[in-house]
Amino acid sequence: MKKIKLSKEARRIAEGTSRYVEVQACPGSGKTTAATARVAHLLQTDRASKVLVISHSNATVENFKARLGDLGLGDHAGITVLTCHACALRAAGGGISVPTGLESEAYDEMLRQGTKAVKKRGQGAVDADHLIIDEYQDCSALQIKFIAQLARHVQSMVALGDSMQVLYGFAGVTYTPLQSVIKGVKTLPLSISFRLTRETADLAEALSKPMNGPAIKTKATGKQPRRLISADSTTMAKRVAASIRKLIDRGVPPSHIAVLGRNRSTVRPVAQALRSVEVPSTLLGAGSMLDERLLQLIRVVDAVEQHVPDPSLAAGSGDGVRGRRVRYRDELGLVFEDVIGTNDLGDVRRSKRWEAFVSETAKVAVAQSRHLETRYMGCVQAYLRLLGGIRADRDLRAHLNAWQPMCRVFGSAAELHSRVIQDVAGDAVTVTTIHQAKGMQWDYVFVVGVTDGVLPDSRSKSKEQLDEERRLLYVAVTRARQRVWLHHAPMWSRHARQTFTKESRFMTSKAVKAALQK
Repeated sequence: MKKIKLSKEARRIAEGTSRYVEVQACPGSGKTTAATARVAHLLQTDRASKVLVISHSNATVENFKARLGDLGLGDHAGITVLTCHACALRAAGGGISVPTGLESEAYDEMLRQGTKAVKKRGQGAVDADHLIIDEYQDCSALQIKFIAQLARHVQSMVALGDSMQVLYGFAGVTYTPLQSVIKGVKTLPLSISFRLTRETADLAEALSKPMNGPAIKTKATGKQPRRLISADSTTMAKRVAASIRKLIDRGVPPSHIAVLGRNRSTVRPVAQALRSVEVPSTLLGAGSMLDERLLQLIRVVDAVEQHVPDPSLAAGSGDGVRGRRVRYRDELGLVFEDVIGTNDLGDVRRSKRWEAFVSETAKVAVAQSRHLETRYMGCVQAYLRLLGGIRADRDLRAHLNAWQPMCRVFGSAAELHSRVIQDVAGDAVTVTTIHQAKGMQWDYVFVVGVTDGVLPDSRSKSKEQLDEERRLLYVAVTRARQRVWLHHAPMWSRHARQTFTKESRFMTSKAVKAALQK
């Protein structure tokens, strides 16, 4: 088991003897380090101990397991790491099901049944001596009730969180101090951020000031956060892409850079602008299926290219446009059977959509365009219609369209395919939403759409809703290890059906302006 270097605060948490502890941590203060150190200490003290770790999501569970693996505890039999719902389901003995479409009710029922099982069976349902709660601030009321019931049957519990990072109010999550549901809770701090520079911490403190946010101690200094205003969202996207291009040209790895926004529609133009300056990017949270679809489309383009005739051979052959279209339609239909596959689309291959797809791609082949961009976009339209329509999947459409600028760089689908494979497997700028970025960190962070109506969202009216939007910006800013840029531009909102032109109200306070002008 590897030793962990700990701050005094973290060591107090890891080696403490209080039965119930809640840790209030600032961004980048080492919550996960303190939590894994607690696990290691418990097992060193008593090798027979059973430690149960509950974390917020499957992603945070996997991250916690990876950190345990770094300590040499990845396969320790005494450690169990689960989401709260998975833990409740295990306690209840499984068997919970509800009709399709009511999955949220199933999750709530897991917690209710898990709570009842622990209350009835006690230690037998828990099967743990010690309990650690990761990302406690994200627990819902039902999750807290389940955790409180678990706590009654363990020797110790440590819950770690940051009340300034509660981002799931839309799902009914509000921060509940542990001491309000369990008696005898001791509160300990993790008050020193090892991630943030003093300049970024000052901005974070200024943003959280209206909510009485905590002071953040830091040990590093860096460059001042920057606030930029653009005439429109297209200009903003190009400015962000140009800045990132400069960072990469100076030697910054793309994976050390992130672009964050309130929602996907805010960050998509930046992803496309990055392609135009030949910067690889990945839309975190979109899922590997988008990349699989992209690669499949490129294979379609490649098949079309193989059926583009040599104009010198076609001339005088007596094979007119109509004749070539029929011939290519028959040939491409067979090729696409292999490209798209039987299992992927099922019966759609025998539908009118399939026939239309083959006919449309045959037209692209007959057109004999010398430009990859023309062939690519022609196939994009046909492919999207095959999958249900041009507007059926906005994420997929945006992902495919984002690669259009790269078609101007390459001459063939094969070259484009190689570049996509390189991007999927290699170093890339992360482009994602703030919710998806929670718990992550990068050296350089660009926050886009810091516009009133976007961030905060125009639908946020109450103080509670606006506070959560403010916390969103706080989380975005505190992802940066070295420097953060905040970009405002007039932005069109699809749900509101209007363009929002004013800078975010969160940027107009004296405290924020002072933090940006130091």
